[in-house]
Amino acid sequence: MKIDFTTALRNFDGTVIQDGDKALTVKDIINRSLMGAMAQKPGTSLTPDESVKAFEIATRICQTTGTDGTDLVPDELVLIDKAIQLCTWAPLVYGQVKKILDGKPTGLEASDSNQ
Repeated sequence: MKIDFTTALRNFDGTVIQDGDKALTVKDIINRSLMGAMAQKPGTSLTPDESVKAFEIATRICQTTGTDGTDLVPDELVLIDKAIQLCTWAPLVYGQVKKILDGKPTGLEASDSNQ
């Protein structure tokens, strides 16, 4: 499945969620989750083998340019989802990322007036 990780996450009013002075993207959430850069739920972690795979996936995502997306196989999507679930993301963030990973619309997609 091909995922466009440059997709910006949005607030309920359709405005882009800001991360400092830039848009918060699916790539930001995925990579922070895969690298364990966010607070994780107590007693949870990736196994050593999963950590190596997470690094490989994050590297591929970071090296993808443009909006063509990155091809992921089902076991990679499962690992990404596990990594995201280990972190304490707000439902607004997790819900959008999960729907995008599942190939579904978020319901908060941009319209011309919200960009």
